[in-house]
Amino acid sequence: MSDVTSDQHPLAERLLRPIRRFAAYGPSSGIVLVIATALALLWANSAGSLLPGYADFWNTELSLRLGDVELSLSLHEWIDDALMALFFFHVSLEVKYEFLRGALSTRDKAVLPVVAALGGMLAPVAVFLILNLRRGIPGDGPYQWRQMSPLLLRFSPY
Repeated sequence: MSDVTSDQHPLAERLLRPIRRFAAYGPSSGIVLVIATALALLWANSAGSLLPGYADFWNTELSLRLGDVELSLSLHEWIDDALMALFFFHVSLEVKYEFLRGALSTRDKAVLPVVAALGGMLAPVAVFLILNLRRGIPGDGPYQWRQMSPLLLRFSPY
């Protein structure tokens, strides 16, 4: 079996070179996240005139079937129930590694990031409560403020 190299496919190499260069650039993931966020905000707030189908997209059914057993959820439910669980599991493994063997393995190195993390969780909750306690928290208020921490984690620099 022959090994395919970029010399045999110069067009593919020319097309992939800028992508590889961008991926090697440190802030590239943050740039992609900001662009995707801006596009999602534009799409979600277009009121169907500019970019129709936002709600329809998230309500699309996706099913897994094994014999007679079927699991059918919307894309929104798959993300909330499955992908977010995997995401936070991965983050918890990363944090555990850093505390046991990584950059946070000593108390002196861990104090500032731990205090910053606590402040990053408590400050948004405090702002929410300050803004909403005057008019009373709606019936599902706890559901609303607990959504801020995952959002902040998605935009964290690491």
